[in-house]
Amino acid sequence: MKRNRVRVEKILDTVHRSIVLGCVGLTVYGFYLAGLRFHRFYTVLKPAGEERKRLKELELLSEGQEKSADSQEFFLPEIPKLDKEKF
Repeated sequence: MKRNRVRVEKILDTVHRSIVLGCVGLTVYGFYLAGLRFHRFYTVLKPAGEERKRLKELELLSEGQEKSADSQEFFLPEIPKLDKEKF
């Protein structure tokens, strides 16, 4: 009876150790994947987003300059010239 109990405990210990090692391996693999995601975010996605934001700001600024130039032409089609002889 005692010998049977030792075998069962040994089998259960082996199964438990296998499950724990599997969980540790899965955790290490998860950290590896998370590291890859962080690396991709900081080296690819974040710079691309900043570049896209910068280009959008430049587009809006150039669009605003065009509109301000058009509005100046609307209000002042030509600058009146002053005669120096009158002064």
